[in-house]
Formats: sequence, structure tokens, C-alpha cells
Amino acid sequence: MPYRQTERVVRRLAARREAILAAACDALAENGIAAVQIIPVAARAGIAAGTVYRYFPSKADLLAAVVATISEQEIAAVDRAAARAPGALSALAAAIMTFAARAISRRKLVLALMTGSIEPELEAVTLSFRRALAGGRSRAGPASLRTI
Repeated sequence: MPYRQTERVVRRLAARREAILAAACDALAENGIAAVQIIPVAARAGIAAGTVYRYFPSKADLLAAVVATISEQEIAAVDRAAARAPGALSALAAAIMTFAARAISRRKLVLALMTGSIEPELEAVTLSFRRALAGGRSRAGPASLRTI
């Protein structure tokens, strides 16, 4: 009979993955993409460096997951702001204001994602973030923004 992970084990593994991602996101937000190194991220997460590699086989995989996580958070914030607006122009204004406010409050993070020099493996991830912000994603945000 094959081994099946219990619900408790699945939760613990997911929590550890989230801790690694949070540590890497913090490093990225504080000092840019170059600061996302396996050993410092592991130390921030309170685990051994080898454990990071169990979840992310390479630094590029970790960075791609970090960029994807942050992108999803930013897109969700813009989508929520636009969805609460009463009309199309209000949705556009809300989306712009939300993005600008979040960008100003987290300058280093935004600069790292939008303009930072990155590894070739991350080009596709950051490009998808930029396209999503421009409304060119397949699950294009709220209908109110698609009509503009």
C-alpha cells in the first residue's frame, strides 16, 4: 500500500512552503531580487538551506514562485478595488489608485518586479505580471475594467 500523507502532514508542508515564500518575499521587498539567496532565506524561515531545495529545486524556481505570489497579491488587490467601484471609469480610477498606493508604500518591491535585472528564467513570470496589470491576462479582471 503506497504512503499517503495525512492531513496534518499536508498542512505542515504547506506551512513550511509558505514560510519559505514569506521569507523570500521579505528579502525581495527589502533589497531586491539579488537579495533572494537560499541560505539567508532559509535562515529567515528558520529552516536548513537543504530544506528550501525540497520545495524549490533551484533559486530560479524559488524566485519564480516569489514573483508569482507577489503578482497574484497585487493583481487581486487591484481587482478587488475595481470590483467595488460603481462604474467602468470609477473602476479604472480605483485600480490605478490602488496600484499607485501599493507601489508607493513598497517601492523597492515594485522596482524589483518592474525594472529589476533578472535571470532569463524569470522573464516569463515577470512578463505575465506586467501583462496582468495591463489587463492582458486570460482571466481578465472585473468586467467593469474589460469594457473600457
